[in-house]
Amino acid sequence: MPLRLLVEPSGQDGLVQAITGWRPEVSANWSLLNSYVGLIFPLMASATATFLFRQFFLTIPDELCDAARMDGASPLRFFGTILLPMSRPNLAALCIIFFLFG
Repeated sequence: MPLRLLVEPSGQDGLVQAITGWRPEVSANWSLLNSYVGLIFPLMASATATFLFRQFFLTIPDELCDAARMDGASPLRFFGTILLPMSRPNLAALCIIFFLFG
């Protein structure tokens, strides 16, 4: 059920817009409705995933970051070529956790 349908009947729509400047409604222009991305995207921001990846990224030694910086890697390249491949076991564990306890 879209947020707009929950907020408008209760009269909270104008209050939310006055406080935040944002009109609460779900946009169909994102192509998230009736797609796999729309199912997967909310799971990426879960507390379990945040905690799991935070704990993993805290174990990365500073020397690895320094070595990548000396090699001329940007932060995005460091994430994409070093951190993301190293976090594949975490991704697999997260997929298993969501599949089992979903």
